[in-house]
Amino acid sequence: MLFHKQRVVKIAGEFVYLKIGKVGEKINPFNPVSRTLFNVHVDDLEGCIPSYLDINTHKYADDCTQDEVIPYGSTSNMQEVLDTMNDWTLRNKVKLNAKKTKDMWICFKAAIPEPPSLKIGDDTIERVNSFKLLCLWINDTLKWNTHIEEITKKVNKRLFYLRECRRANLPTKVGLTCYKTKLRPVLEYAAPIWGGLPQYLTDELERTLRTWYTFSDYRKLQLEPRSP
Repeated sequence: MLFHKQRVVKIAGEFVYLKIGKVGEKINPFNPVSRTLFNVHVDDLEGCIPSYLDINTHKYADDCTQDEVIPYGSTSNMQEVLDTMNDWTLRNKVKLNAKKTKDMWICFKAAIPEPPSLKIGDDTIERVNSFKLLCLWINDTLKWNTHIEEITKKVNKRLFYLRECRRANLPTKVGLTCYKTKLRPVLEYAAPIWGGLPQYLTDELERTLRTWYTFSDYRKLQLEPRSP
């Protein structure tokens, strides 16, 4: 989002006058002050959406995700919600980024046609089969194939660290530390959510672990289970 707004905020009992950015200036997501000011700026975003539209809004930092359940025979309210939000952005001198906005349709009945493509102003939102939400890949089949494929691809690239440890004849514990800090967090990220995988996806993860385990110096090490 691009934004420009002035607002009076009460901090620690005192009213502080804040000027939040300039037109055309992007938010720095790594600056905690920018994130805080942006959250102050969009605090009333949900209030612009009428309650009868029955849309769930989830805000996190500078991202906003919305979802709805469409009963059989009903129509989607999402376009009306986007029009309402677009009006809110015009009033508050904010611009929605249509290129980064994605639309995903989940339906398990082929007889039900997809709703028309959504638009933000004159820009059509891309409809995708999968997208990444807080580093967790979700697809339109509600299966974890895409997520497992992406994390194994990412881990396979990071095996380079272990190869370099072997090539430099570093102590075994150095390679183990690389595994715990560079590979294991990727493999176990959000595991309570996607746990209970079918066997073929479990085999895919174990195949990646065996690639690491084939380093002979590391076979003697036992990995302790991570504490909850």
